[in-house]
Amino acid sequence: MSSEDSKPRVKVQGDAELGPKASIVGTLLSLWGVICVLTIYAAPSVANELAGWERLSALFDSEPVSRALEGLQKVTGLEGLHTFLEARRQQINDTYAVGRLEDTPAAPTEPPGPVDPEVPGADRPAHRRAPSKQRVLVIGASSIQFALGVELERAFPRYEKVKVKRFGQLATSLARPDFFNWQEKAKTLIGEFKPDLVVTNFGGNDAQDILRADGSKVLYSTPEWEVAFEGLVTELIELGRSQGADTVMIGMPVMREDPFTEKMRRLNASMKKATEAAGALYVSTWELSSNAKGEYLTQVSFGGKRGLMRTSDGVHYSKLGAQLVVEATLELIERRFHFVPADPTLGPAEPHAFESKRLARWVPYVVYRPRPTEEVIAERPLILLDLGDAPTDLTPGSHPHRRLQAWAQAEGVNLVHLSSLADLGGEEVRAPFFREELLADLEAHFPSGGHLGLVTATGVLAAAAAQDPAVPTVKLEGPWEKSLEAAVKKLSLELRPPPSPPNP
Repeated sequence: MSSEDSKPRVKVQGDAELGPKASIVGTLLSLWGVICVLTIYAAPSVANELAGWERLSALFDSEPVSRALEGLQKVTGLEGLHTFLEARRQQINDTYAVGRLEDTPAAPTEPPGPVDPEVPGADRPAHRRAPSKQRVLVIGASSIQFALGVELERAFPRYEKVKVKRFGQLATSLARPDFFNWQEKAKTLIGEFKPDLVVTNFGGNDAQDILRADGSKVLYSTPEWEVAFEGLVTELIELGRSQGADTVMIGMPVMREDPFTEKMRRLNASMKKATEAAGALYVSTWELSSNAKGEYLTQVSFGGKRGLMRTSDGVHYSKLGAQLVVEATLELIERRFHFVPADPTLGPAEPHAFESKRLARWVPYVVYRPRPTEEVIAERPLILLDLGDAPTDLTPGSHPHRRLQAWAQAEGVNLVHLSSLADLGGEEVRAPFFREELLADLEAHFPSGGHLGLVTATGVLAAAAAQDPAVPTVKLEGPWEKSLEAAVKKLSLELRPPPSPPNP
């Protein structure tokens, strides 16, 4: 026996109990550490889940937590590992994914591209209908990663046969491809998902010097910067168009801090100019996010709720603010592209245009129709709505869009909303335009069997219609909100053909 063995042992009370307890604590700590590592590794997915969890978002603002997680991902180096493994996983999936029905785009039934009423041409058709959209890609920086993107992703499936894919990445911009190359990422996403519509939101991080591929910089707030930024916007739009997709650019809102607001005002101007020059749709959120004085709007009311429009940073939208912006955006999109609402109480809005020889331009209009049914109805009463140009205020309800959808469905009539008639000229132009072009186009595509009426707020078409006693006319007095519904219902009843006599 060694001297060590002969030494008396001192038993400490509790030793026997500490062993299992220490083991349990160690196991729990290990599990906690693994969970932390996995959470940081999957930071973008966790951020998306937090943003989309309605009950959680009602309790607290999850965006600071998401930003902290993504910051830890970069610091720990797990971002690079995540990017590598996700790319490898996608390669494997693409190798073995055969005939995935959900990601197979429907064969196009109409040529891509929006109705463009501004540019006439001899080789253009006399009538155009805006294309139907069924696959929507939503991309952008932090607002798309968080509330705005989440609400867009939730909203588009409310249309029939529409699939949506969303990708947002905070702290990114078009201006810094060295940090995150959106042109390359968009190309990959478009190639994989094959959208026919791309909805984007950029700008919050773009008010900075632009870094070119050759390493040179274009200094912010210079005329050269405006040209360079407009080029980046155009490049993104053309990228989608080359793959058969139209683009919607959602502009930046008024910010809480005045210097940031001025930056966004200038950036929006460049984005709008480039977007519209490229034939895409620009959606301004400036009016939605400001009060009557044009200042930062703190609270909004929407859907029967009232609350903050932004999160605590004064930049990003709250859930309620995002819902407001999304509804306004969708109403505008529906007047540019063809979607069929899943809501059975709403008829679809169909954007159309015809080429007017007398005005030497395309004349756009939107037809609000009852939903398709199994019964084929060859002729429907048609009511022309001459309400003036669409309002610049995009607040939901400022345009009768949703109400026209509901009235068309309830009354079983086609409602045609005309706009851009300010240049119609004198009576020598209006009368032949009304009879020989407008009515001829409408009867060719939406036969009414002579059951035609006019509701006018501007009086532009009233004199022309008055020459035809078969066209009853209602002149609105005061704001359309107070008298339009009664006028539509009155004419719908007056124009509805009598029921067919029963068979003997």
